[in-house]
Amino acid sequence: MELPAFKREGSNRHIKGCERASQQLKFEIRALDNKERERAAVLSSLHDIESISRALDEEDREIESAFLGSIRDEPSSLYAGGPQGSDARPQKLNFSSLSSVANVGTHSDSNPVFSQTLPQHSVQPPFRRTANCH
Repeated sequence: MELPAFKREGSNRHIKGCERASQQLKFEIRALDNKERERAAVLSSLHDIESISRALDEEDREIESAFLGSIRDEPSSLYAGGPQGSDARPQKLNFSSLSSVANVGTHSDSNPVFSQTLPQHSVQPPFRRTANCH
């Protein structure tokens, strides 16, 4: 029993339409697979970034802890030439000795080289901000 020609053509068109729809679905599935792979890659990268960030945070905490521990253990390390050991206490700077060092050679008449080459003026105090300066 053979189908009439118009029914065969209709069946062939239906089959071709189904094949096109099938191809379109395959294309869309591939596109979704690609998007899913991209999404997985982005999530993996995000996970890597979070892991690196946590590792850096931990390293920062270790460095900070070591630094604070060294200050606690050896507070005199902050003061050049200060006493060492457990009895170390911060030393106050002696500004009068600093100013005498700054004036060396400015009033020296005993050494003619210094009296000729260095200007004969006093050391000016450091600049101080006024209330209007920010």
